Amino acid sequence: MRVVLPFGKGRVRFEVSKKNLLGIIEPSRTRVAPDSISEIRRALSNPISSEGLKGLVGPGEKIAIVATDYTRPCPEDIILPALLDDLEAAGIDLEDVVVVVGTGVHRPMAEEEMREKYRVLDRVRVVNNEPFNEEKLEYLGRTSTGGPIYINREVAGADFVIAVGVVEPHQYAGFSGGRKLVAVGAAGAKTITHIHQPKFIDVRGARLCNLKGNPFHNELVEIASKTNLKFAVNVVLDARHKLVRCFAGEPTASFEEATKLARELYVQKVPEPADILVLGVGHPKDVDLYQSSRGFTYAYFASKPAVKRGGVIVLVTPCPEGTGNPAFENLLRRSRTPSEAVKKGREIGFEAGEQRAYMAAKVLEHAKVIVVGSSIPPGVLEEMFFDSAKTVDEALAKAFKIVGKNAKVLVIPYSLLTIPMVG
Repeated sequence: MRVVLPFGKGRVRFEVSKKNLLGIIEPSRTRVAPDSISEIRRALSNPISSEGLKGLVGPGEKIAIVATDYTRPCPEDIILPALLDDLEAAGIDLEDVVVVVGTGVHRPMAEEEMREKYRVLDRVRVVNNEPFNEEKLEYLGRTSTGGPIYINREVAGADFVIAVGVVEPHQYAGFSGGRKLVAVGAAGAKTITHIHQPKFIDVRGARLCNLKGNPFHNELVEIASKTNLKFAVNVVLDARHKLVRCFAGEPTASFEEATKLARELYVQKVPEPADILVLGVGHPKDVDLYQSSRGFTYAYFASKPAVKRGGVIVLVTPCPEGTGNPAFENLLRRSRTPSEAVKKGREIGFEAGEQRAYMAAKVLEHAKVIVVGSSIPPGVLEEMFFDSAKTVDEALAKAFKIVGKNAKVLVIPYSLLTIPMVG
């Protein structure tokens, strides 16, 4: 049977025998918005548990809009112009508006990337968050768990903060979007490091598509509450990044409504774990291994692992920007085994970025991971405990040699938007 996976902005194709194929799972099919601009305008005109922006802001107020970065397919190119139109209609001078790119500790966006993604550089200032530059951060105290709260100065000093995001499954937060844009995207490195320690990410409750009893989510909410975050625009997309629905309004209420739809679309049942798991990622998340590795950690940590112990995971990703994060890469390369990387994380804690290596190492204790089509040198991947292959066919040949010719194969083309619940 011929199977197609996303690969960068293109596709890769390969064959799997029907006798070996356990299944192909994707997000639920749903109707997309017939007109994206009209859907954004509908949401802004009918906010959830909130007045419209005309009733919330007024002349002279400083406005900060926190937007997603290059790793998220959020359609800011239509959301931000609509928001600016509404702010101007409310009497806001656009010189008092700034868009802050919620990079977290990702690399900063280049001006051309901003121009293409946001389409508002001719109207307002757009700046990257600078998480390691304390001159660009404001200290807002500590959380109830003792965590330091450092937030981008533009955001911390704003009279009114708007978060613009995409709601999709997230390893620790349950779902991305909303409060996470401010509490991580616009935060300083010390705050991000604090949130990503084992006590927040490797505990019951801190799981995909779960908010109840989730300490990571609760910490994000508390951090965001220290700012003037008063309005949010969140979108839910289908597997091909087409707009399904927009949710605007009071940050918590609009976010929670968005998560209901996201859960319906992205959580899929799987009858049993596979011997071989083949995962696609797709643009923009397959820009590097740091982001792409979410594919196999999502499949492992969803409920029960979607691959059997001793099985093989085939991760298909081009990684044009390499491993993506030095801390992620170095924790693995400087450990003698995946188990040692896990032990270091538990005993010493993490720098920002190392938490992804920790989660990857826990999967590598369980199964072999073969990275397909990556720009990363095979020697580097090997030092990080990954095998490599040039094609999916080559990777499957290796996998069948490990687990046997009768192995069952589960394919998840959009692994960051498909949460396999086994059982």
